[in-house]
Amino acid sequence: MTSAEISTRRPVERERPSYRPFAVEVASVTDLSPSFRRLTLTGPDLEECGAALLDQRIKLLLSDPAPELLGADWFEAWRARSNLTRPPMRTYTLAGVDRRRRTIDVDLACRPVHGPASAFALNAGPGDRLIVVGPDKASANSSIDGIAWRPGSATARVLLVGDETALPAIRNILATVPFAATGRAVLELPHLSDAVDLHPPPGVELIVSVRRSDDLGAAALPHLLEFLSAAADHGEVHAPDGLWEEAQLDSASAHYGWFAGESGWVAGLRRRVRTTRMPREACSFMGYWRRGRAADD
Repeated sequence: MTSAEISTRRPVERERPSYRPFAVEVASVTDLSPSFRRLTLTGPDLEECGAALLDQRIKLLLSDPAPELLGADWFEAWRARSNLTRPPMRTYTLAGVDRRRRTIDVDLACRPVHGPASAFALNAGPGDRLIVVGPDKASANSSIDGIAWRPGSATARVLLVGDETALPAIRNILATVPFAATGRAVLELPHLSDAVDLHPPPGVELIVSVRRSDDLGAAALPHLLEFLSAAADHGEVHAPDGLWEEAQLDSASAHYGWFAGESGWVAGLRRRVRTTRMPREACSFMGYWRRGRAADD
């Protein structure tokens, strides 16, 4: 290769990451229900935060923003810290984005067994500082990455199942479900009054079950079985052969299921679906926390 060829070669542009860290502080704290507090966070560059919402994941780093945690290599800098100085990092869902005011809302479930995030939420006040790793609206993939809710254009019937940790995502999703869709949204919550600001379309039935024992996910199974039966009637569930179809970004199924909450019972629902060989792209499963640990550990 000649020097002329070298000089005219265009540099390879690095793809802009879909997520970036934002330095923020607590603007206000609002008690939404017995189990939830809303943190309204403000930051000088939150007009650059993406607003796809749905179930898109964000990270909270529960510490004062340090310069090395605000750069492009924030994750490597976070991992390089010792156990004593590494700030807790937890995953949540954006409840709202107001770019004009440079604020975002994050709803935190405050559970009886308090981990670092619950403790932070219970004690947070205006001026407290932290870091949010969220979608960068300038990235081409900011409205895609971190989102598991992927119904296809053929989807007409939906089933959403979650516990309190999934409530913010379910609220966002229900706001986008088409008016003509049918199905159910099943929530297992500590208190009936935790089910605030949920507005499903008329064809989607909202079912709220209050957890009265340690039997996590007890309300979910009957609705899953009915959902699978309806899908089978439409020829979308086949005899099991031990294999799943390759996952696609857009489901071709008329039935779409979304399940999130405690990892153990979500895994149990997934095993039940796998025995029917429901097309993999027709269901999404997310374990948000694990029994036996603090809920936000």
